[in-house]
Amino acid sequence: MSRMRTRIALISVTMLAAAGFAAAASAEDRGADQRPVYSRDIDFSKPAQVRTLYSRLQQVAYEVCRSEGERDPQTLDADKACEAQAVTDAVRDINQPQLTQLDDQKNGRTNSALALNDRGH
Repeated sequence: MSRMRTRIALISVTMLAAAGFAAAASAEDRGADQRPVYSRDIDFSKPAQVRTLYSRLQQVAYEVCRSEGERDPQTLDADKACEAQAVTDAVRDINQPQLTQLDDQKNGRTNSALALNDRGH
């Protein structure tokens, strides 16, 4: 199996659009944050291992996107949107149909084929 690595990136612009000024200030304070998520130990033909990688991506997205000390609903919603987008971006970078299908299920999307075509062409 080839060695695969992806990064989850916090994109301040996404936070600006999603949450307004309070979250925007928080995003600017953090800047663009990236963390490595290794997937070389994952066998994508095994659903349990695909779920394991997805959980890793979610955990790192949570760490990257959470606003320290912020508890207002607008900022919490922005953090959740950031997490979901960061995971989806990482899934697209990894480009494995099983992982894309899981992300689509988690996010209520039903057409994985379109998501796959968007990445590759």
